[in-house]
Amino acid sequence: MTNGLQRATAALTSDERILWSGVPDASVLLSPVDVLLIPFSLLWTGFAVFWEYTALAQSKAPGFFPFFGGVFVAIGLYFVFFRFVVGNYRRRTTSYVLTNRRAIVVGARTLRSVSVDPNTLSTSWSRDSRRVSVNFGFQQGQTIRGVFGRSTLSMSAMTGPFTGWDPLNLNPTPIVFQDVVDPAGLEGALAELAAG
Repeated sequence: MTNGLQRATAALTSDERILWSGVPDASVLLSPVDVLLIPFSLLWTGFAVFWEYTALAQSKAPGFFPFFGGVFVAIGLYFVFFRFVVGNYRRRTTSYVLTNRRAIVVGARTLRSVSVDPNTLSTSWSRDSRRVSVNFGFQQGQTIRGVFGRSTLSMSAMTGPFTGWDPLNLNPTPIVFQDVVDPAGLEGALAELAAG
């Protein structure tokens, strides 16, 4: 957290001041979108293993079939197992900073920010109301209702940073403070921001 806060502080403009800083809950392993991702990844991997087995068992199969199937098996193994490692690493190396002008997400090698606009801000809570997520990137009408409880998933949840679905983070999501463990502090800072 300290390194992320230092990096964000170094990127502030002269008229910016920090209202709040925090981190995501590193103990969360699954997100509501995993209800869809886990069955999909198991089907993908099962089909890829079947393909690979069939390609290796058939002596008449073209030589590139085992290689082709091996690529899909490797992708499937990433989906089933290793994306959780990537997601956990991102949770442990991410920190959030809210200033009087911007929302900043600091990752291990990235620093992304967006101007805070009350018209593009949406908030969702975990089922147990211990964590809050604030989405700074979509208009409120562009979110879909979550699978569990009161959770709201952004349209980019399939490639969200903590699902590990995008291992190279090539398609960064809108700025989201996801699974914040200090909901009272963040809400107080947002109220102060809205008050001007």
